[in-house]
Amino acid sequence: MSNANTRQVGGEHYKSEYQHWDFVHDMALGYFEGQITKYISRHRRKNGAQDVQKAIHFATKLRELAERNRRSPVRSNPNVPLIEAYIRGNQLTPPEGVVIRSVCNWSTALDLAELTARLYDILEGYDTSAHD
Repeated sequence: MSNANTRQVGGEHYKSEYQHWDFVHDMALGYFEGQITKYISRHRRKNGAQDVQKAIHFATKLRELAERNRRSPVRSNPNVPLIEAYIRGNQLTPPEGVVIRSVCNWSTALDLAELTARLYDILEGYDTSAHD
C-alpha cells in the first residue's frame, strides 16, 4: 500500500517536508483556515496572484461569519512548534509566515481584518489592481 504523501495528482506544489494536509490535520484547522493556508502556501509555485486573491476571499468570508457570531476559532491553544515547522518546511517567506501564524492564532473579527490586510500586502507584490 502506498503512502498518500509520496504522490501528487497534478503538479509539484505540495511536495514539501511538511505537507499542507498534514498541517491542517495536526492543527485541527477549520475549512476556511485550511483554504487560506493552502492558497498562501502555494501561490509562488502555482497560480500567483490568483491564489492570494482566493486566500483573501476565504479570509473575508471567515471574518463575515465571525462578525455575525456564526464562527469562532477552532482551537484554543495553537501548537507553535508545529506552526514554525510548517513555515520552515515549506520555505515560506516572512510575510507568508505572518499569515500562517495569524490564521492559526485568530480570536476576533479584528484579528481577521488584520490578516486580510497582510494578504493584501502580499498581493501588492504582484502589482495588480485586484483589491475589491
